[in-house]
Amino acid sequence: MKSFFWLIVVYFFILMWIGSEHPNSPFVEVGQVGTLIYFTLFLVLVPMIGIIENSLFDIGLHQSKRTTSNVSSNKN
Repeated sequence: MKSFFWLIVVYFFILMWIGSEHPNSPFVEVGQVGTLIYFTLFLVLVPMIGIIENSLFDIGLHQSKRTTSNVSSNKN
């Protein structure tokens, strides 16, 4: 999940650089595409990453409970 953080940082710096340029033809299009990708990361990928992380946490918690119950039943 660290890669998504660095992807957001990279797009932030790209947009910061594009914003400092004059509004000429290649910079405007790059800025529009970069803005679309930047906000797509926040609106689509961040919630999706949250769902994936919560699912992995639930799977790990379920396996931990199962392992703990097996250990306690073996002691009896």
